[in-house]
Amino acid sequence: MNILEEKIELAKKVLELNDINLLEQIKVLLSHDERENVSDLPVHIKGGIYESLKQAENAEFLSYESVLEAVEA
Repeated sequence: MNILEEKIELAKKVLELNDINLLEQIKVLLSHDERENVSDLPVHIKGGIYESLKQAENAEFLSYESVLEAVEA
């Protein structure tokens, strides 16, 4: 899938959302430059980011393939 197709699919999914909290999180994510500090993000989002980074450092994660297998089972 090329970049334009990816953008269109993402836009379709966003248009179908009815969860205001999720929309706000997407807005925050898209409004921040990757180089910016996370200090102005909501506490619960920062907590999730830091927890995920710690898990990744400790190799506490599942591969895409293993998640896909579990979902398809």
